[in-house]
Amino acid sequence: MTKKIYFFAVMTALFLLAPATLWAAQSGSCGDKVTWTLDNDGVLTIAGTGAMTDYNSMSAVPWFRQPYTKVVVKDGVTTIGSYAFCNCTSLTDVTIPNSVDSIGAGVFSGCTGLTSVTIPNSVTSIGEQTFNGCTGLTSVTLSNSLTSIEGGLFYECEKLANVEIPSTVKSIGREAFYACPELASVTIPNSVDSIGAGAFAGCEGLTSVTIPNSVKSIGKGAFIYCYGLTSVTIPESITTIETSAFACCMGLTSITIPASVESIGKNAFSDCTGLTSVTFPKTLTTIGASAFKECEKLTSITIPASVEGIGEEAFMDCTGLTKIEALAKNPPLCGNNAFSGVDKVKCVLYVPATSVGEYKAADEWKYFNNVEAAADESQSGTCGDNIKWTLDSDGVLTLEGTGAMPDYTETPQWRGKVTKAIIGEGITTIGNYALRSCPGLTSVTIPNSVTSIGEGAFAYCTGLTSVTIPAAVTSIGFVAFHTCTGLTKIVSLAETPPVCGELVFAGINFGSCELAVPEKSMDAYKAADGWKDFTKVVSGISSVSKESNAAVSAKNGAITVTGAANNALVEVYSTSGALVYRGTSKTVAVPSAGVYVVKAAGKTFKVNAGIR
Repeated sequence: MTKKIYFFAVMTALFLLAPATLWAAQSGSCGDKVTWTLDNDGVLTIAGTGAMTDYNSMSAVPWFRQPYTKVVVKDGVTTIGSYAFCNCTSLTDVTIPNSVDSIGAGVFSGCTGLTSVTIPNSVTSIGEQTFNGCTGLTSVTLSNSLTSIEGGLFYECEKLANVEIPSTVKSIGREAFYACPELASVTIPNSVDSIGAGAFAGCEGLTSVTIPNSVKSIGKGAFIYCYGLTSVTIPESITTIETSAFACCMGLTSITIPASVESIGKNAFSDCTGLTSVTFPKTLTTIGASAFKECEKLTSITIPASVEGIGEEAFMDCTGLTKIEALAKNPPLCGNNAFSGVDKVKCVLYVPATSVGEYKAADEWKYFNNVEAAADESQSGTCGDNIKWTLDSDGVLTLEGTGAMPDYTETPQWRGKVTKAIIGEGITTIGNYALRSCPGLTSVTIPNSVTSIGEGAFAYCTGLTSVTIPAAVTSIGFVAFHTCTGLTKIVSLAETPPVCGELVFAGINFGSCELAVPEKSMDAYKAADGWKDFTKVVSGISSVSKESNAAVSAKNGAITVTGAANNALVEVYSTSGALVYRGTSKTVAVPSAGVYVVKAAGKTFKVNAGIR
């Protein structure tokens, strides 16, 4: 080779290599006091002090199209600019220091190579769509100083299986977890007050959700297409269930609408093809268009007297319906095809006795062949060999007699109608599923004579805030208090912890619900199955009352308690549940003639206080 040719070959090689070297090792500024450096190993380093520049698109960043696999943000940098690293599919590793307090919008969007990220606790805000389209992301550790989950934050993070929402978060934004099919469970902390539209839409792997009472609003389509969702607890703080909120949740089998809800939006539960039962509250006024369309496994529904309007196609193609109770004296106005597809021959419509003719003439209702008079809301009957029950028009259920209640495979006649339950002294067991799915139940009186509480006896009673379990109780059945999410205090008077079936208290917040037990039994409860899950076990009971001679009498407008200790608490209630007196006096003047419920010395009495 001649010298001339050799020189040309060497120069050509240097020329060809030079661009690659220049491309790999570069630097510049990305903020007033922040610089960037990209080394030959593909490490992009952000250093300096203060805030990075916010960029409006990926092409605006100075390292656009540069081949980097790792980002190291040095201590001193306080913000990561919007879209700083978006669509870098080669990025696999990110280090964020404690000096960073905010991360801009879309910073890591489209970074398909990222598998995990840790956000330091110094970060208080992360912008919208920061992890949008990070299809390889499996887990994220979020800052415990974060105040919100912004819109689209984890949009289409297809492999995201694990994320813990910090207790500092106040809102979950629009489409925050949209189409995260691997997300199997999520805990929404009590700090959250709103869940945005489509927040968990398309989370196919999600099986159960408990929405805390702090949440005031659930956006449109918040849980649409959550095919695997089998249970959901809607809090008492919600007044409206928005459009398509739980549409196409085919795994849902039952739903209880809390007493706070006044309206159910369009398509709210449409195509919930696995739904077999729904309980409506007495506060409900509107059922929106297509709200339960194609809920083909629903067999019966009770529409409260408060409902004024039912939207078009609301129960269209609910082909399994065989019983509808409409309690309003004036037929609710119905949109077109409200019950289209329901077998009008097989399905019986029960309405108030005085309104049969009106329903037979009203639009949509008139197509039912069998319209019958429903029983009056004030009802009574027997439940057990020696027990009588009465349910008054205010929803007060009174059980009186002796012995055991029967077990129910289906919830009895009073289902969903009870606001207060008074179980009289002498009754020894509360039957299986006796008060299941009574969302309006806020108070229950359990006497000392009760020795066992059956399976699912109070399951789904979300209005209960406290319960006292008598000293004589030795066993509590499977899922007895399941999803009683309103419970904040449980008092168990039994010195030996009652034997608990599985999932007795499932769905209760074990961290915040206080368990008060006899002082000498604290260690036993902390070790016992079913009880040991409670973290707030307190000694509020120094001794369990053994008094058995207490008695109550009434004369000349006064109720007198005898046989109770001087300092024993006496409580007097009207039959509607209003507190008349609470204190230690053993003679109580009542305001008017009538029947009163008296609680004293661990017993419950019913007395007629006539006034002369």
